[in-house]
Amino acid sequence: MTTPPPSRLLTDVSQECSISPPIRLFGIGNPFRSDDRVGRLIAQQLSDLNSPSIGIYESDGDGAKLIDQWQEARVVFLVDAVSSRQPVGALHRYEAHDLPLPNAIFGRSTHHWGMADAIELARRLHKLPPRVLVYGIEASNFSYGLTLSPALQAALPRLVSDLRAALTIHALALSVPFT
Repeated sequence: MTTPPPSRLLTDVSQECSISPPIRLFGIGNPFRSDDRVGRLIAQQLSDLNSPSIGIYESDGDGAKLIDQWQEARVVFLVDAVSSRQPVGALHRYEAHDLPLPNAIFGRSTHHWGMADAIELARRLHKLPPRVLVYGIEASNFSYGLTLSPALQAALPRLVSDLRAALTIHALALSVPFT
């Protein structure tokens, strides 16, 4: 078993065997599919959070890997692009530890075996963390490319700010101070 990286280092979790911070954010997406990369971009922008209780990671969204990577976590944030015909940049927030994710928003995935599938399997296997907060960010362009759509690019600072605040609140609730 390897030692996990310090929480301030951004890590592609596909390389990790062990992750230990009690709060973990997984920025999910394909880095080569335009708006689908928004989860990863948000993770990159949050990588400066300096708390031993928070780990920030990039993920390809493979559901089987996610189940392993969130084990022992107390709070998990999953951030991914979605398409539900809402305005681009709209933020959908769900407490997936309580209820299944809505199929209309999370029923399809550009990833291997999707996040919603992983959550439901983990729920059935009693391997779901106590809190699983899913942030779906409305996107419009899932074609190959490296550029976000203009509306999503404009919404990015607000999304990062909202998630930074939510992570900070959870870290403070665990009484682990920031340095």
